[in-house]
Amino acid sequence: MSAKTARLLLSLTALWTYVSCYPNGINVDEACSDMTPRHNHQGQTSASPFKITFCPNWYKQGSSVNVTLTGTSMKFKGFMIQARSNTDSATSVGTFTATDYTRNACTSSKALVHNSAIEKSQLTFKWMAPSTASGNVTFWVTFVEDEDVFWVATKSSVLMDATNVNVTVENCTMNSNIVSNSAVRVGSYFTLMFVVVSSILISRY
Repeated sequence: MSAKTARLLLSLTALWTYVSCYPNGINVDEACSDMTPRHNHQGQTSASPFKITFCPNWYKQGSSVNVTLTGTSMKFKGFMIQARSNTDSATSVGTFTATDYTRNACTSSKALVHNSAIEKSQLTFKWMAPSTASGNVTFWVTFVEDEDVFWVATKSSVLMDATNVNVTVENCTMNSNIVSNSAVRVGSYFTLMFVVVSSILISRY
């Protein structure tokens, strides 16, 4: 293989990695601490148009909690959610179970993120409590409406640690996921961009 061919293949591989992985929640671990997207833009300072709800409003060791993310006035394409300790906000507790449109991120599934740029109005998934009492927690979520429009670390109400507390068992059901068909359009856009730029690169070589 000639050096020119090798450089072309390397360029195409790097291009495909960029256009295919960027909207899929891959390689986001560098944002696990501050939950800030590396988009070269500042996060919004206005009130977040998204809400975070959960059921039940308490947890016990090893129990599960249904968590729902909802867009109140706009849809979101990307997100990252973590459960942070109320006594040490730098500590993530519990794990998330990946479902449709999501993937695990950060160490030991401590976070959940999107797996496509499809527009989402509502997503529901499960948070699994740790096996030991960890105190009250709050869900922190970064919502991404677009590359340059995002809200960092939107916070939920407090999820109570019900260890050694008598609680009323709630009938919690999983809410339906509500998404649009924009993933097809987004995927087509990135594929087209890859083809166009690939053609330019090939013509130069």
